Amino acid sequence: MKRTEPRHWNRIWHPRESPFASPMDGLLPFPARGVRRGYRMVEDGELPLLFALQERIWGEENAEALRARWDWLRRNPHAEPGERTIPGYFRGNELRAYQINVPQRFLVRGRPWRVYLVGSLTADPATPGSAARLHAFLRDFYPVSFWGWAARALALYRRTLGTADYHRFPRAALAPSPYGTERRHASRAAFFHWPESPTLVRPLRTDPYLGARPLTLAANAAARSLDRVLLRQRGAIRVRELARFSSALDPWLRATAATHPFILDRDSSYLNWRFLDCPFASYRVFLVERGSGSPIGVAIVERVQGPRGHDAWRLSDQLTAHRRPEHTTALLKCVLREAHRAGVCSVRARDPQDAQLMRAYRGLGFQPRGADPRHLIFWRPPLDLEPETIAERAAWPVSWADGDPRLV
Repeated sequence: MKRTEPRHWNRIWHPRESPFASPMDGLLPFPARGVRRGYRMVEDGELPLLFALQERIWGEENAEALRARWDWLRRNPHAEPGERTIPGYFRGNELRAYQINVPQRFLVRGRPWRVYLVGSLTADPATPGSAARLHAFLRDFYPVSFWGWAARALALYRRTLGTADYHRFPRAALAPSPYGTERRHASRAAFFHWPESPTLVRPLRTDPYLGARPLTLAANAAARSLDRVLLRQRGAIRVRELARFSSALDPWLRATAATHPFILDRDSSYLNWRFLDCPFASYRVFLVERGSGSPIGVAIVERVQGPRGHDAWRLSDQLTAHRRPEHTTALLKCVLREAHRAGVCSVRARDPQDAQLMRAYRGLGFQPRGADPRHLIFWRPPLDLEPETIAERAAWPVSWADGDPRLV
């Protein structure tokens, strides 16, 4: 693709093929220039082509796992009925490359905004570079923004997009509004990226670290005694495990999400689909309440294998009001107490990349472990968010579950 081609929406889309002819319901056609190049959405009847290419490139086990969760993916409540979200590159009737996108509804200061999570980006080796060209076309010309993680690809972004790097603000120009849409659906011609945050680990038992059984038993007893004091709650805080998210929780979920400038919409239907109906993992859900049943936080954990094969909990998702460290502390204390009861050796969380919240984690014994070479990338962020706001990493809380690579 020539980098000199115009990016202005009214020069990309002819008025008769307005991308937002209906109110941002995700049922968007491809611009005609893309169709002429062989880019279009994969239809349901062409899914066998996708699975065959997936198996050829990634192996039979990977393809079977994708088939097994495909029906669940299509029940995603953030997707619109009849929506097509998998762009492909075709030569005639042959599928040569595709990008699986997961529709997600974000909230920009409480207002819904459309986003795709980029999943599997795959190409036939007979057409080298076709996946990268398909991805670049979507990035430049398709009006729905997307996000994901990149490691080695970050250098390519920075080399080919240079002036679109958010670090260059305020010199970078703002993107014009796409033809026929409200400003709240408009985006910036820029990509935002942050180094992936390190994992925080809170040990609960000494089994992975001490080999002698008598010493381990004594150390575990001492650790439990210390935590009975450290994890004591102040005030009337209680925790209860949920089998399902009730729609009665939606007002609190909406109000809490609205305190964040930019966040994935976690309503009850999405949380039930993503966690409690999930076909590839088993999660436990804890609701933390204060006083007579007023929610202050929700935590979702997955049992994973920790050091030396010992069981651990991963804090896959959590929600508290923006920059309320006392709510975060109460939530973490509840999670750690429940983890003690479950007998796991440690709890893992993400560095919140917020100084106030980090003090809450550190105060409860969480320590950074390891490093991640990836960068979190968001292509074309909302025009309604100031560059200074979205450039502040803490303004966008991202959990392990939000972009879990096991989704696709």
